[in-house]
Amino acid sequence: MEREFLDFFIESLKINLEQFSSLRSEVKEIKDGVSKDRDVYISAIIGLIGEVQGTITLSFKKNLALKIASTMLMEEKTEIDYDSRDAIGEVANIVIGQARNKIVEKGFDSKITPPTIVEGHKHEVFYRPGLDIKEVEFKDNEGNSFYLTIGIKIASKKSGFIGLIMAGGIGTRMKSKTNKLLHKILGREIIKFPVKAFQEASAKRIILITGKHNEKVLKELFGNEVEYALQEKPLGTADAVKSAIHLLENFEGDVLITVGDNPYLDSDTVKDFLEFHQNGGYDVSIITTNFDNPPPYGRIVKDENGNFVKLVEEIVATEEELEIKEVSSSIFLFKWNKMAPYIEKIKNDNPKGEYFLPDAINFLAADGGKVGIYWVSHQEITKGINTREELMEAIAYFNKKNIGQHVKKGITFVSPENTFVEFDVEIGEDSIIYPFNYLRKGLKIEEGSVIPPLYYINI
Repeated sequence: MEREFLDFFIESLKINLEQFSSLRSEVKEIKDGVSKDRDVYISAIIGLIGEVQGTITLSFKKNLALKIASTMLMEEKTEIDYDSRDAIGEVANIVIGQARNKIVEKGFDSKITPPTIVEGHKHEVFYRPGLDIKEVEFKDNEGNSFYLTIGIKIASKKSGFIGLIMAGGIGTRMKSKTNKLLHKILGREIIKFPVKAFQEASAKRIILITGKHNEKVLKELFGNEVEYALQEKPLGTADAVKSAIHLLENFEGDVLITVGDNPYLDSDTVKDFLEFHQNGGYDVSIITTNFDNPPPYGRIVKDENGNFVKLVEEIVATEEELEIKEVSSSIFLFKWNKMAPYIEKIKNDNPKGEYFLPDAINFLAADGGKVGIYWVSHQEITKGINTREELMEAIAYFNKKNIGQHVKKGITFVSPENTFVEFDVEIGEDSIIYPFNYLRKGLKIEEGSVIPPLYYINI
């Protein structure tokens, strides 16, 4: 189906390009790879729902882009300015939009984002992993070249996953009567971070494994957004997963497991991790990272060829194993029908008397199962929130990230280190935010506003 979709899309675009008198298209060649010497790119995301996703891009040399703009705006253009960008965008809207209509008429269930224009010699969307990229070259009647670049990534129906979040911990180190998962990072409860990451990554289902102490409050927080499994007693990570086995009966797809107190796992990482896992055909995959001085996390033991041997919890690691710098993040992807039998074999014969989930991975590896190691450079991916100090670190981390996103949209922060911006705050372009302000969730600031110091702004 994906090849039929791609061929029909290209043909539809060719037909619609011919409506421009200055762009009498003649396909010269189709070749793999992407040329990097274009001056103007117009991109849109295309998706054949459930089967294909990717990008479609019209790319021009600047002289041709200017000619299109001049023709459509009926005035000479000598540089790529906002007017000519709008004109070129109109070309993209017409060409891509009409092609999309033909796809729908053909019976494909498809969607396309509005085109965006990018100037320069490189467009990152071309280089996403897994894209099957084709480039079609066209000539107009004056010999100018322009290009249609299509990147298709096949997303098979098995690409969906079930998200399993271990949220039954008591969290005594927070020294709080409030369950630690309900403590907030810039207006958002800790537990909402992994749930949001799974939702944005299109999880088929999300299951929260709760404890008796927090079952009620978590159900009040999420309602029917997620499913729930109760862990009667906190007997370890494998015991937590066992509590949800009845909800996974007969499931043969992928289960992504993480902890409820890790706010650093985002949807992009989830998607990339899932792609790595499925493309590699792994039975289980583990997100790992390196520390010069590792925290008390499980170590990744490999053989002399760099192949996975086992994952060892620090509490049972040898002195030699404790010297290993690569640690597990406690974020796992299981091919469920392969892993479930091994979870049942786990015993609690360790100093803690707990059932460790990594034991199932070690059993599978010993039986010849395929284990994938997805190494990431951002160490925070391994961190949970167990103490007030770690909560403060997370607030600082996400505050810097939130402010950075607003800066990219044309906002000035006079003293970002002395300003706090919660999630879901809208700030109009060209606004200036002076120090010692706290902007709360739901706030909308109009374009060109000036916020003086010392405000705690509520909605």
